[in-house]
Amino acid sequence: RGLIVVISGLWWFSLIWSLCPLFGWSSYSPEPGFAGCSITWYSSSLTPRLYIAGTFTFFFFIPIAIITSCFIKTYSEVNRLIRNAAKRWGTNAPPTKRSLKAKIKAARMSVIMTLAFFTAWTPYAVISLKTVFTPYHGPPLLSVSASMFAKLSACYNPVIYFFMYSKFRTAAVTLILLKRKGSNTEFYLTSRSKRTET
Repeated sequence: RGLIVVISGLWWFSLIWSLCPLFGWSSYSPEPGFAGCSITWYSSSLTPRLYIAGTFTFFFFIPIAIITSCFIKTYSEVNRLIRNAAKRWGTNAPPTKRSLKAKIKAARMSVIMTLAFFTAWTPYAVISLKTVFTPYHGPPLLSVSASMFAKLSACYNPVIYFFMYSKFRTAAVTLILLKRKGSNTEFYLTSRSKRTET
């Protein structure tokens, strides 16, 4: 329940923040290449620059700090469990080896997830910050590519989980097969019903 409250709060905060340009705090304008609309990055006024500074603080730097700190905490907790397992069962005992395997998986996951977020958003952040101080956006293709690459970050996590967690992979494959089986069954029943009517 607490997690739902936190997620809902983040969604509401994001919604309110994204509406600010519509009410005079900064503004929206077409991106280079006209692939979409975004914040007006370049402005000589202080108020839009404060909005941009807040955007980078709340939606880039703080998420990176939170992701990194959470995975460091997870890694430390797994490390503590390994030490306890080694004291209780010995270094070469199966429970200790399972704990070591979990530690390696947690460490690998923390590195990949952090790098995925950082890699997805850093090019867009660099180009956007550059635009804050100069009206030159660079080649439109570069800006559009950075923007699309950043927005694809929502697709990264399921892919990472699919390839790194066997349980997630099994559940995803099972769900896809069930969906396909359900579609085939529905098609079969519909076809049979039509034949009966004729």
